[in-house]
Amino acid sequence: MTTKISNRSRYFVAWHRRTVIALAAAATALMCFSQTGNAEVRSAKARYDNGLLIVRGKTVAPMQFVSLSRTLVLRSNAVGRFVFRQARIPTKCSVVLYSEGLKYIVPIKNCPLSH
Repeated sequence: MTTKISNRSRYFVAWHRRTVIALAAAATALMCFSQTGNAEVRSAKARYDNGLLIVRGKTVAPMQFVSLSRTLVLRSNAVGRFVFRQARIPTKCSVVLYSEGLKYIVPIKNCPLSH
């Protein structure tokens, strides 16, 4: 004896599976990206040299994410150092670094706007 499963039941089972998979993926992503590491920027220097904006710095902990003006994101290396190199003319004589929700304003040496 075979039982026939209605299309409505099949749809519900498929929807339930997709929902469970999506929730599992969201939980995994949340756990991976919400590291509570201390990404405080210990020091940072910025300079403008021949059309290139160079921002160097160091985080307290290694392998932490740092963002330059919320446009470029990179990770500090094994000892916590990071370097941004961007070919652009700054609109201000300072740059903003973001790390773990904290904001750091760094003045630019040789700023073309100050001459």
